[in-house]
Amino acid sequence: MLRATYKTNTLLRRPLSTLAPNSANSANSALATTSAALAGNMTPVSGWLTLVLPSSILAIIHIGGLTRLTKSGLSMTDWSLTGEKFPQDDAEWEAEFSRYKLFPEFSQRQAMTLSEFKMIFYYEYGHRMMGRTIGVLYLVPAFAFAALRKIPPGYGPRIALIGAMGGTQGLVGWWMVKSGLGEDRRNDKSEIRVDPKRLATHLGMALATYVVCLSTGLKMMFDGGLAGAAGAAGAAGAAGAAGAAGLKKIEVSPRAHKLLSLIYRKSAVVTALAFTTAVSGALVSGQDAGNSHNYWPHFDEYYEDDRNSTSNTRIDNNNKDKHNTDALIRRWAPSSYFDASSYGGSFFRKFTEDGSSVQFNHRMLAYATVGGAVGLGFLGQRARAFGVIKQHFPKVTTGASAVGLLSLTQMSLGITTLLHNVPMPLAAAHQMGSLAVITAGTYTAVVGREAVKRIVVRAAK
Repeated sequence: MLRATYKTNTLLRRPLSTLAPNSANSANSALATTSAALAGNMTPVSGWLTLVLPSSILAIIHIGGLTRLTKSGLSMTDWSLTGEKFPQDDAEWEAEFSRYKLFPEFSQRQAMTLSEFKMIFYYEYGHRMMGRTIGVLYLVPAFAFAALRKIPPGYGPRIALIGAMGGTQGLVGWWMVKSGLGEDRRNDKSEIRVDPKRLATHLGMALATYVVCLSTGLKMMFDGGLAGAAGAAGAAGAAGAAGAAGLKKIEVSPRAHKLLSLIYRKSAVVTALAFTTAVSGALVSGQDAGNSHNYWPHFDEYYEDDRNSTSNTRIDNNNKDKHNTDALIRRWAPSSYFDASSYGGSFFRKFTEDGSSVQFNHRMLAYATVGGAVGLGFLGQRARAFGVIKQHFPKVTTGASAVGLLSLTQMSLGITTLLHNVPMPLAAAHQMGSLAVITAGTYTAVVGREAVKRIVVRAAK
């Protein structure tokens, strides 16, 4: 294996013990400066972007998932930018319930009591109020940091983008809810729900805001660490020479450079796959597609005499006597998967509206994500064999390994959720598992990019 070397000047080609004391101190200071820069520097602004806002976005996504799972999303039938008044007494609750009864969903829930209505109302109201709380958590610090000139140069547009995405999310949410309130839904034979495509758009916007916010904060941390470390090194002595040396790139072997670059690129791809898989999960949830085809690893199974059955219920293993003469058939993909004639020839409609196809696509995306994530984890383990990576870039290898482990955990959660017919606790945990994979992937992509920016291939001797 090629060994990595560090060369901040030509004197480093000799052992440090042979150098003059000042030269050795300068070399050590240069390496310490680079390591400090890679460790990052948490400031109030970067902490706001990496901890406060992302945590609140995670919370609202979780609440939103519970709102969907409890079928609470259509309990509030109007929307106001400044917020809706919470019912204070029995009369106001009765008025709110009477308003709900005017909309199509109640036609399928006519046995609902006021206490049951209150429960679904709490979920939707809490979801909306959490959104407005995030608005305050964004606006107040953003204006304060801008007024105090605490926002680093170049980061203003990205912080403004985060605000624009968050503000748009409220409008997207109401656009989604309106799809389940229209009079055109009153004669629906299936359960009335919001448009799954709009639900997926709503979740996708939340995830995108989360990723932009987290990646911006992480990048700001590393930029701050580099500037702070260089300044500290320059102030420590050597008339600023060490500070200048600290800004030089670390020289690594070609193999180490290739491996770090590969980890960076692959982590970005895996994060994009995890993002897409999570959005496809919203299509599954929006159609309750997880309540059918509850088998794994195969997609479906039935006996020969049930071939033409439209039932998606699980085979009762305790009543197989009537099937003694029939073979159990297992199917690995939906029938007529490539036939979109029932959807006017539109595969977009078929792959977003057909429950079987939606679930199958979600599975395939999950397999692709897990395959890429596990491969990334192995790359992280390989990278530990390089001394320079292990010493100066431990965040990269740790992040890559975490992506692999979290993706396997998430797949296990998904399979368990499917096999148990989507119980709410497992379904909610499965959604949060996708966020854990996206978080680890985003972190690894950012730290990997910062590592690649700070290394250079060692020149051949």
